[in-house]
Amino acid sequence: MLDEEVPAELRPLISHSEKIIGILEDLDGLFLVVSHNDADGISAASQMFKLLVQMEKEFHMKFVKSLSSDVVSEILDENFDVLIILDMGAGYERVIDRHLKNMRKYGIIVDHHKTVLNDVYENVYLMNSWAFGLSGDFEACAASLTFTLLTSYDESLMSMVPFALAGVLGDKQLVNPSGLNAFILRRALDAGIIEFRRGLLLRGNTLDEALTYTMPPYISGITGNIESARKFLKGIGVFPESPVEDLFEDTTLMKKLSSAIAIKLANQEVGIDGLYEVLGPHYFFTIDTHIRYYIEDLTEILDTIGRTRNTGYLPKIVMLDPETISNVSVVAMSMKRSLIESLSSLERSHFEYSTFWYYLCENPNIKSLVATFGMQYIVPKDKALIVVSKEDDGYSISGRCHSSLVSKGIDLSAALKDVAESFGGFGGGHSVAAGARIPLNVDLGKFLNDLDKRLQEQLKQK
Repeated sequence: MLDEEVPAELRPLISHSEKIIGILEDLDGLFLVVSHNDADGISAASQMFKLLVQMEKEFHMKFVKSLSSDVVSEILDENFDVLIILDMGAGYERVIDRHLKNMRKYGIIVDHHKTVLNDVYENVYLMNSWAFGLSGDFEACAASLTFTLLTSYDESLMSMVPFALAGVLGDKQLVNPSGLNAFILRRALDAGIIEFRRGLLLRGNTLDEALTYTMPPYISGITGNIESARKFLKGIGVFPESPVEDLFEDTTLMKKLSSAIAIKLANQEVGIDGLYEVLGPHYFFTIDTHIRYYIEDLTEILDTIGRTRNTGYLPKIVMLDPETISNVSVVAMSMKRSLIESLSSLERSHFEYSTFWYYLCENPNIKSLVATFGMQYIVPKDKALIVVSKEDDGYSISGRCHSSLVSKGIDLSAALKDVAESFGGFGGGHSVAAGARIPLNVDLGKFLNDLDKRLQEQLKQK
């Protein structure tokens, strides 16, 4: 990559990426890659898989929901010579560095979560977006950071850019992208690897079926209810059983349906970013000259294998094997229908605190998706959303809020971390999207009350 192609504000990051590549090339032995099991983490791991194969390194991979002291201990007990952690590690750098030093081993942490940046480590090399002035909330994620490693090693690995963008989309950073994300997207478009189209992106055979089960968007009263979808379509003069392909051939139909859906979403107070997500641009790439995949599809595939613990599919997905992608798509559709049911339940059966809505989600695999889409399409923007699931080893918690609340002082990462730790758990993440885990013997009502008080304090301190 020529220096003049790189914006000045990104050059320190690219230079550091090249340094990390040099370190990777010099390290030998068995590599262990540990990554988060969400779309961004799986996207980053897919790229790291490709990079280590290209480097002819021996490696194995492990995927986890979150890091805790116990999980870190389990990782350090694994068989490896070099440790690579993706999309997590913030807050544990010092512990990991100390143990690796004692073990005479080395580690690399690629992350976009806030952490202490002025510490010096001896056996751990950090690549954190915040260290280079890039917001890990909006300008860079694990997938886009990992992509800089690939292209620093070999420009031909630009071919992996769909995976980078899938992670960016998975972390809700692809709408009006900025920073590193925007730079990667622009390069992909200029190279012709990625193209785009505008308008609705509906999946299904007929319009009524597609409108019912395509998610996003979540249209209150329509998504998940085929009779309501048919009534809505008839109401705007559209034949419900029309083939979905008609949308791409009839611009009048596309405009009519797009406008009607945009009005529905505006009435739900969906922000401009939500409308862009629905109406485009939608980015896609083509393989074997005729098979088209949208970035939304790849994000969904990667997210699904992570949530269902089917990461054994990853090597074939990196190869974009059509049969594997088709098989995972069936699982993804089943998960999507469960998600739609949970979002409908959220509308009906939530509890309101002064600073957030609370919802108990029965399916832990979709808890964070319920939080993400519930915040985007259902919850008022002046409230956060806290979604809790009961698991065998504790309560898992996902929190989301609108950026307007962050500007008023809300930091979900800090709040969930502080309150969870006071109950013997742990937490962290981003100001707008964070998570936590607490023991099962905790009084959940007291935890939620304390969290509400902590968020109220944040608003008062602004």
